[in-house]
Amino acid sequence: SLSLVEAFNLQPPSEEDLLGVATAGSEAARPLALEAGTAHLDRKPRRKSRTQLGGIQTSGDLGGGARSNGSDEGEVSTEEEDAAAPIAIGGKRAPSVAPPPLWRVLRANVVIFLYTLPINAFSIVLLSANFNPEKFALLLQLMCAQYRATASPTAILEGYLKAFTTGQYACDAGSWKNAQFSDQRALISGCSLKEIVGNFGMHSVLLWNAMLLKKRIIVYGDVLPDLLSFVRAMPQLVWHRQRWSILRPIVASKRDELDELAAAGVFVAGFLDRAVRGGDQYYDVFVDLPERRVIVAEHAKEQLTMGQFHKDLAAFMTQQAQAEGGTDAAMIKAMAQKTRELIDSISKMCAPPAEEGAKPRLRAEDLKAKSLGASMERF
Repeated sequence: SLSLVEAFNLQPPSEEDLLGVATAGSEAARPLALEAGTAHLDRKPRRKSRTQLGGIQTSGDLGGGARSNGSDEGEVSTEEEDAAAPIAIGGKRAPSVAPPPLWRVLRANVVIFLYTLPINAFSIVLLSANFNPEKFALLLQLMCAQYRATASPTAILEGYLKAFTTGQYACDAGSWKNAQFSDQRALISGCSLKEIVGNFGMHSVLLWNAMLLKKRIIVYGDVLPDLLSFVRAMPQLVWHRQRWSILRPIVASKRDELDELAAAGVFVAGFLDRAVRGGDQYYDVFVDLPERRVIVAEHAKEQLTMGQFHKDLAAFMTQQAQAEGGTDAAMIKAMAQKTRELIDSISKMCAPPAEEGAKPRLRAEDLKAKSLGASMERF
């Protein structure tokens, strides 16, 4: 922009023009306008004053301040202005009002542009292949505390590299060691399968059924911590898989996120928007936490039809949840044992593999021979 101005003026702009400083006996000129579409410079009389900031001279009109229009009305004396103005850098007086968003100064034949933007909040994002919320929560808290104190991205980068290579991180706010956290322990922390079964009762077997059959599950909650805790506990129903990658703890009801969710195929996704229930094309099972309801989508009801086996399992789950002195670990172990017994019984019904190394296959005629019933055969 400055090159264009120089070309049209056939001479470089003066320092006074750049700074908007009035010369003796002339009108005060504001800084060159850089906005697109400005056809000319709007020059208005302004009082001549300068403030020294760190060795850079800036005009008084950069920060506003009092102006004189030649009449008694609105005049402010220098003494009154100095008394009202706050102290600036180096003990100098600063303008009494905030400076404009864009500053232009000339220093050593270089135009320096300064733009100040208040920061109300910041976030540090960390990606990991391991599921351990407590471990990374502490690490991120320390990183945020260090950045708040130093405002230095370099310090955060150095700390991250040290944590990545040595497993340790330290700053004035505290320290973090990777060895203090167990990734295996994190799989049963921060949630309670026993509490979930206790809240949903006999309907809890629907959750186990959906997880075992790899169905799409959407969970709605109106309290974020409760929603995250519920979603985190769902893989515990199928402990033998050890698959926490299917979790989507919080998803927004936006087209791009819903499309990404649909492409995932199998998932447990948390939402804070109840309206997502209307989009049953995205889920097979909908869980309403405030109402403690489990709703099966119409298109998935046939596949999720339950028989006597499921009723017996639901009674077993409820009994385990209500047992005095029972723990979440005991609940997980009991469910894992029941699931393993089911898988072993199905394996016994499979025909021998046709060739060595092939997986055994379950044929329809083998199921018919067992007289399991239609619902159990589909399951």
